[in-house]
Amino acid sequence: MQKQNLTPIVVVNKIDRDFARPAEVVDEVIDLFIELMQQKNSLNSQLSMHQQSMGTASNDASKQDENMESLFEAIVNHIPCPVDNHEEPLQFQVALLDYNDYVGRIGIGRVFRGTMQVGQQVALMKVDGTVKQFRVTKIFGFQGLKRVEINEAKAGDLVAVSGMEDINVGETVCPVEHQEALPILRIDEPTLQMTFVVNNSPFAGREGKYVTSRKIEERLEQQLQTDVSLRVDPTDSPDAWVVSGRGELHLSILIENMRREGFELQVSKPEVIVKRS
Repeated sequence: MQKQNLTPIVVVNKIDRDFARPAEVVDEVIDLFIELMQQKNSLNSQLSMHQQSMGTASNDASKQDENMESLFEAIVNHIPCPVDNHEEPLQFQVALLDYNDYVGRIGIGRVFRGTMQVGQQVALMKVDGTVKQFRVTKIFGFQGLKRVEINEAKAGDLVAVSGMEDINVGETVCPVEHQEALPILRIDEPTLQMTFVVNNSPFAGREGKYVTSRKIEERLEQQLQTDVSLRVDPTDSPDAWVVSGRGELHLSILIENMRREGFELQVSKPEVIVKRS
């Protein structure tokens, strides 16, 4: 933020809790800014008090508004608009991945410049330096929490694009005749690993619907379609896989999601991944 000369917006969350202390938290944040030797405008940060359970925000902790309008106004007033150019050649960078059984892998990101249309033949500049061509089959825009199919995306739009099966995070979509890649977004390497095993205990089958190795493997392969930080390696046993992620939280979210979906499995305790040069 200091390099970009931006003013931070501080959001104090869950101020409706009994243990909330918003005034102290604000003072601690200001002390942190001073300690980090931020620019003067950083110390004049915008404050927003967010009430988690009610979904409201306000600039005053003692008085809550009925909606999130004060936070949205702070974003509009203090965050500069991006500089977009519709006339220059297309540049679209993938920031997230999604997967759909009908259209396959979907790249989600921002159009930095130019326009992109359904049916357009474009080039995908891969992380490894190779270039592949594909035709844009579908473009989805966003309206609130809904994903809406559109025919064209312009500079500044956040969209989801399908048509290339092995599209990945950090890669750039551009015209075939004007191949210019944006700086690559580097993904953190896994730091922790666990072994996922089919539940073979005496209590197997009592809680989950999906207990076989085939179902578990299919679910892990599905996760790999959208989670670029995850790695799944086979073992000597067809009933076990080594699953590596960015930390305990990363892996615990996957395990909890699988449990809620009806999967039943055993997991080993986490092990730190050690790299030797």
